[in-house]
Amino acid sequence: MTFKKILKKLILLIVPPILYAFLVYSIIKVFGYKLAGFLIAYFIPPAGKESIIPLMVSYLSDYGAFAVVITILLITATDAFTAFFIIWNFDIVLMIPKIGEIILKLEEKAKKFIEEYDLAKNTHLGLFIFVFIPFQGTGSTTASIIGRLLGLDNLKLFLTIVSASFTSSLFIATVSIYLTKHFKDYSILVIIGFILIAGVVARSIRKYRVYHKILHEAQRRVRKNFEGVGSRLHINRDKKDNRKR
Repeated sequence: MTFKKILKKLILLIVPPILYAFLVYSIIKVFGYKLAGFLIAYFIPPAGKESIIPLMVSYLSDYGAFAVVITILLITATDAFTAFFIIWNFDIVLMIPKIGEIILKLEEKAKKFIEEYDLAKNTHLGLFIFVFIPFQGTGSTTASIIGRLLGLDNLKLFLTIVSASFTSSLFIATVSIYLTKHFKDYSILVIIGFILIAGVVARSIRKYRVYHKILHEAQRRVRKNFEGVGSRLHINRDKKDNRKR
């Protein structure tokens, strides 16, 4: 490996964490260290955008609409950092103790997601929807691994994940600030309700996808069986015709 390649690897490995840490520290220093707790919780299942963003918006409610800007910036930056780090340092990440084992487990989950949601056919659009809809395990980490497994272009994969994260965060944060503003006295109940509704909707969509895939497979097998029966009848008919001759 040449000196330039080694230098490039080091830059891609060291610079992103420094920039991300600087951004997060600059924000939490002004708006409170509880935001760091929310970001840590964001990486712990079953927490996700649908639960962390409403909590962050509620915590920052005194800042009005600016709460949306801060929340979107932090969540999108977190997803962008995670995606960038995994996409361009995948081989190195696998060698990190404990983290490498987690990534390998996520790789197995990613393979199942590829098959379940036909992501091999839909590629970038499929990944965008995959990240946008808040299923458990459909964040930037799994999406980055899926993109790597599909052999997608690094830059296009990164931009797809970041744009999906931004759009999803914007939608959830906007709804959260609206609900917090109009139901201020019941903000906690509203947040819990929003999380439950988002969870039910996401779970329903996923079940529908699984049901649709099972139904499609059942129809394919039925058609195959009918074709087999038709072929056998055709063969038997030909045999009878040959005997008559």
